Amino acid sequence: MTGGKTFKESHVIVLAHPLIDFITSPEPSSRNQPLEVWAKPATLGELLEACTALDRFRRDAQNLYERVRALFFLSALHRFHLPPKLSAAGD
Repeated sequence: MTGGKTFKESHVIVLAHPLIDFITSPEPSSRNQPLEVWAKPATLGELLEACTALDRFRRDAQNLYERVRALFFLSALHRFHLPPKLSAAGD
């Protein structure tokens, strides 16, 4: 994972994914970016890595808004962004 904030979880420091910054940033210019800004140019591996990071984040987040937004991002990645990359990888 590249960039992002770090947070401490169970005595392990985890590097946050850039999409988590889209969810948690106090700055509207970062927080209000569409998912497509990051997801469209992402590779299959990056999308799968994002899904893993978002799933972990949504399970650990204390803030309901952040958990729900992570779920919306996961849903959109699985519905709109992963299928074309998976079909291209299978060709």
